[in-house]
Amino acid sequence: MGKATGNPAEARLELVLLGVPGLCLGGQPIALSVRKFMGVIAYLALEGPTSRGKLVSLLWSDLDEEGARRNLRLGLHRVKSKNPELARYLEASGEVLSLSGAWQSDVQRLEAALEAGQHEAALEAYRGHLLEGFEIEDAEGFHDWLGAKREHLNRQWQKAMLYQAEVLETRGEWRKALDIHLRLLADDNLQERHHREVMRLFYLLGDREAALEQFEQLQATLRKELGVEPRSETLSLLSTIRQGGSADAKRALLLTSAEAVPEVPAHLYGRERLLDEGLRKLERRERVLLQGFGGMGKTALAATLARDFLRQTGKPVLWLHAGTQGPEAIFEALAYPYDAQQGLLKAEHKASFVHSLLKEQQPGLLVLDDVWNGYSLQKLLEALPAGLPLLVTARERYPQLARLYVDRLERPDALHLLSAYAEEIWADSSEPEALCELLGNHPFALRLAGLALRQSGEAPSALKERIKDAPHDLKTPGEFRDEGRESVAALLGLSLEALSDPEYEAFLSFGILPTPRTTAGFLARCMRREPEATEEALYALSQRGLAERVSRPGSDAVSYRLHDLAHSYAKANRLQRPSSLARAALEYLEAHKTHYDLLEADISNLLAAAQAAKGERLVRYLYLLTVDGAYFTARGHSIHSVELLRTAAATAETVAPELAHHLLGKLGDYHQKFLGDLDGAADHYRGAMEVAREVGNTARQAAFLAAIGQIKGRQNRPEAEDYFARAYEIARSSGDDLTLCAVLEKHGYVAGIRGDHRKANALLKESLAALERLENSSTLSPKEVQHRRFFTLLNLAESEDLTGAFEAGLSACQQALELAQSCANDLWVAYAHSQAADMYHRAGQRTQVLDHMKKALELFERNHAQNDVVRIMNFLASEGYSLEARETLEKHRLN
Repeated sequence: MGKATGNPAEARLELVLLGVPGLCLGGQPIALSVRKFMGVIAYLALEGPTSRGKLVSLLWSDLDEEGARRNLRLGLHRVKSKNPELARYLEASGEVLSLSGAWQSDVQRLEAALEAGQHEAALEAYRGHLLEGFEIEDAEGFHDWLGAKREHLNRQWQKAMLYQAEVLETRGEWRKALDIHLRLLADDNLQERHHREVMRLFYLLGDREAALEQFEQLQATLRKELGVEPRSETLSLLSTIRQGGSADAKRALLLTSAEAVPEVPAHLYGRERLLDEGLRKLERRERVLLQGFGGMGKTALAATLARDFLRQTGKPVLWLHAGTQGPEAIFEALAYPYDAQQGLLKAEHKASFVHSLLKEQQPGLLVLDDVWNGYSLQKLLEALPAGLPLLVTARERYPQLARLYVDRLERPDALHLLSAYAEEIWADSSEPEALCELLGNHPFALRLAGLALRQSGEAPSALKERIKDAPHDLKTPGEFRDEGRESVAALLGLSLEALSDPEYEAFLSFGILPTPRTTAGFLARCMRREPEATEEALYALSQRGLAERVSRPGSDAVSYRLHDLAHSYAKANRLQRPSSLARAALEYLEAHKTHYDLLEADISNLLAAAQAAKGERLVRYLYLLTVDGAYFTARGHSIHSVELLRTAAATAETVAPELAHHLLGKLGDYHQKFLGDLDGAADHYRGAMEVAREVGNTARQAAFLAAIGQIKGRQNRPEAEDYFARAYEIARSSGDDLTLCAVLEKHGYVAGIRGDHRKANALLKESLAALERLENSSTLSPKEVQHRRFFTLLNLAESEDLTGAFEAGLSACQQALELAQSCANDLWVAYAHSQAADMYHRAGQRTQVLDHMKKALELFERNHAQNDVVRIMNFLASEGYSLEARETLEKHRLN
């Protein structure tokens, strides 16, 4: 490109090439006498000195060379004579034309700003496409060049726009970031990525309707212009936006006993006809839809149907709360009970895989509760084998399914329900009947009313009058306006009026959450309140029927869940801004990064916050979940969490390279431990090693070299020893005992699997000796030392046993188990039990083998480690354990 040159005092020629083209000299516009010469000047400015032959081939391609050269010569003469002020800037030196003198273009300013990283200045310089609206007839070569140049500059502009939007978003200036993405969308409305960013930012700004409208515009545009549907990542974002969604994949339950069916009510009032008709349809292998508005009891009816179906047929039932999940998450959830996640992830055609899986496993019934994503339902229907009965609950109607409409209760049944919750039978039914009429015989409203009557002790007529006079100063969500159910909203409003200030604030604070479930600690962070006070408020809500207290056996984590109608009400009247969720999620992760039970109770909210994050904040979320806190290492990944990890790792290479190698290493661990994909793991470790080298982290270089050596050793490749030697040399020379431990532990493991148990024993004992030197180090976190000690002890147990020291090996295994339990790391505990089972097997103590395998299987299943589940079941089969023993373990695992 030509540079501005010449005498500084000389008037500068300004070339406006971005947007509508033009020339200015001394601030005054110049009207070119020969229009085509705007193209000549632009080409010379952007490409530098050019031969006449090149110019005529571009701009006069319709003429022979002699005629074209004559036109160029005459045009140049005419411009210089008609625009004499330009004469000194157009230099003809024989065959070559060029720009000379003091000139400058806006393209120069754009490229200089981009090179200097001054993105705001670059955006100011880019006022439109290159030579916008400038067309020349019979100049095909010039048009090709202009198109390529426009595309290049447009890509540069888009990068600057995206960078600036990310900067603005990091500052919390979401509206300005949205404006940039709207500008990008206006430039190219077929770019699905831009639509997705606009949807996400509208959602972050609290404008859910605008986000959903943007999706509808995208869908219509893609169908009309390209004949395609939105991509899976867009549908995943749509899932998050619709009622908050969940970024975490769910797991289907395989129910083999009627007692195991979830959500079965103690008594189901007024649904006898629907029960009979539903059972008949399911027995005929039909696909049935229970459709109705929120709060009608669709889930309770589906649960009762599933229980009765299981009792009558004895066939297992697959149960999945589908929610807003996309097709891939639904497929993953259905594969989970059959240990088939690894196969699903590797399958090219996932719908075909699910079809074959369900056809082989033959469940008696599939229940999909609370379906919101019609696209996911359609894809699942295409995958289901013929003859598999299906039961769906949803608010929307899906024509492919036989519909049973779940309406409001008949009056006698409404009275029974009200009486049951109020724990009172009225001699005069006129007052409770009037209350039922006001509430429209709506089951959820009757439940709230019954609990209110039980707590207050007042008469139904008194409650009825209070509902009629209830204030309507709160927003009412759309679902409350259906079929004249304003009284339900009034009852909720009345229930809120009876709350104390802390209880009221806690209820409405659920509105910021993507899901209707949370812990007191997380909600307290959102509210900036003390956890103890928030716990008291939530407990009070549960006593009033506004929330449900949820706990899991064996866990000290307690969470609270709102009914979906109550959650909609809270969302319509939320107290906090969306940024409060992002702040609270990071604070909560920082404070509880190793308390996995607490994180699990809120993982959907945490992942939703991470999914909405960008740049360094996204990297920080995933670093806390996978490295610093290692939740996913302990509890397993889902499809969504792995995709977030991939995005964070790629982002970190640009915005936080010092963290990038950690995240890439965790991707390697995922491929190795959860997928059994050794080559994929090695590729990620190599990438991590390169990043570590670039940032000068020699310890991490050595660790990744050892990880690759371990993989090569498992593949029985001779180059494994070279990797270990390089890793050992780096670790020793750096004086880093922790890294040395990691290298020795992995090398010892490989020596063990190659049968050189004495070498393995020596390497592992050297590793433990290095660990002892680290015990009192103040520069290392206990977590780092614990991690190394656990795996070293586990491998030492194996090598001791295989060199004839069974008791010493058992002692090392017991130490590893105790360490895993003290760290509350489920996968470590499972590995320790699995190791103990292997040792007892070699000692011929088969009873102890089954005891440890049962414990390992339960934990591997809970944490999605399907590769390990399959390994254990194959081991039991290949080593001759009785079919009865294997069936006992299988039944225990599925229940």
